[in-house]
Amino acid sequence: MSIFHRTRLLYSLCALLLTSCASKLPENFYALDTDPGTNSRASSNAEFSLTVDRITLPELVDRPQIVLTGPDHSVRLMEGQRWAESLRQAIPRVVIGNLRRQFTHASIAGASASTASLQPNYKLAMDIDRFDSRQGEQVDITVHWRLRNATGSVLHDSVSTLREIPEAATFDALVAAHNKALNRLGSEIGETIAAIIYKK
Repeated sequence: MSIFHRTRLLYSLCALLLTSCASKLPENFYALDTDPGTNSRASSNAEFSLTVDRITLPELVDRPQIVLTGPDHSVRLMEGQRWAESLRQAIPRVVIGNLRRQFTHASIAGASASTASLQPNYKLAMDIDRFDSRQGEQVDITVHWRLRNATGSVLHDSVSTLREIPEAATFDALVAAHNKALNRLGSEIGETIAAIIYKK
């Protein structure tokens, strides 16, 4: 191969590489978190322990990419817009954070190796049946949750249907709407726990 052809091949490879880099989608990461402004209506000094011992998610949204729901049941996986952590970890973390704000004297945690040996007073299981995201329109979350006591008896079995409207057609606003919905879920669970505690 002549020097001329080798030079042309080198330029072609460089151009291909630059085009590939330019076309790569930038990755933005978003985190769910407890809303510090959440109204803790069930605020209490009650002392108890609770673990979130199970959470399930629809397979469609159990992935790093934010999944947008469109008309006619269409979905889009946003490769450049991703969750900063697994939703299986983020969702219970938000709910736990909200419950801790409501019950400052309680021991509330996720099920982990460090807490597995402890026998909590209450156990919370959450099945996320719906986690829809419509950018600029609404988010819809449906959660079937159950609260059990230390012996495994079901104290409360409920379905929470949550809808929030994003303030803008941005991913920041979309994630903020999810935060609001999940913090509302935490408040609902907290009110139920308070009712059970004060009934005794």
